[in-house]
Amino acid sequence: MDFQAANQTMHAIETQWHYDILTRHGFHAETPSAQGFVRSYTYTHPTGASVMCVTGSNTDYWRAGDGSQGFWTSLEDWAASVSAGV
Repeated sequence: MDFQAANQTMHAIETQWHYDILTRHGFHAETPSAQGFVRSYTYTHPTGASVMCVTGSNTDYWRAGDGSQGFWTSLEDWAASVSAGV
């Protein structure tokens, strides 16, 4: 597969590293799939919280609607605090 063709590949959200973390804490995936090497996926929580996860970049990261942000290592703690209402 050449570079251009590879960048057209669709990636289902269920196959991404953040999916299990966020759904376990009650988040709902708003983005069913994304295309290309660098992709972003959006989730919402019943509390009104939202988060966008970016993957395929030099370093995967997340950014929440409340201004919180971090790398994949901190997503679990942030999601748990949203679920707990902290």
